[in-house]
Amino acid sequence: MFAKIRQWDIAALSKIIGVRKNWLNRLMIFVTTIGNHGIVWFMLAIPMLFFYELRRTGMSIIMAMAVAFLSGEMIIKHLVKRNRPCKSVEKEKMLIRIPIDYSFPSGHSTSSFAVFTVILLTMPQICIPVFILASMIAFSRMYLQVHYPSDVACGIIIGMICGYVSVKYLNYALPLLNELVQYYYPDCVLFQI
Repeated sequence: MFAKIRQWDIAALSKIIGVRKNWLNRLMIFVTTIGNHGIVWFMLAIPMLFFYELRRTGMSIIMAMAVAFLSGEMIIKHLVKRNRPCKSVEKEKMLIRIPIDYSFPSGHSTSSFAVFTVILLTMPQICIPVFILASMIAFSRMYLQVHYPSDVACGIIIGMICGYVSVKYLNYALPLLNELVQYYYPDCVLFQI
């Protein structure tokens, strides 16, 4: 079964690389760069923390990214230890620097779809542009030869689970956090419950 997946990964990756164009190279490098370390998603979440009505969504995004990082980058990557497709590519043919960590799952895809799921569940009115950006970030990882399609697909699934769990967990955790804050600051309400 794993041999079949690997064959499919290699075939799909070569088709994706076959569509490379100069303008698309620049776009994919930009898209993957804003996905590095979740930069674009932190830029979305942090301002939300300053607005009472958006605070829960901002907290859910940050929590989803933390859960995605811990599960994908810290646990699964080190259990699976899959080498990246770019390990067999000459450095001169790479469009970006070769990452030093393992390939499975794609961290960019995991964090992007964790955020998409939070937005889908809490602010569906803006989920389409977030989905498009998350999809572009995920695709860029294959286009730039740093992930196999199965790394990205599993990253998407893991990310969606992380996003869902984060939203549902915050529904239980926020009343406790509010109680704790109000114990010390009786007039302060962090979140509307």
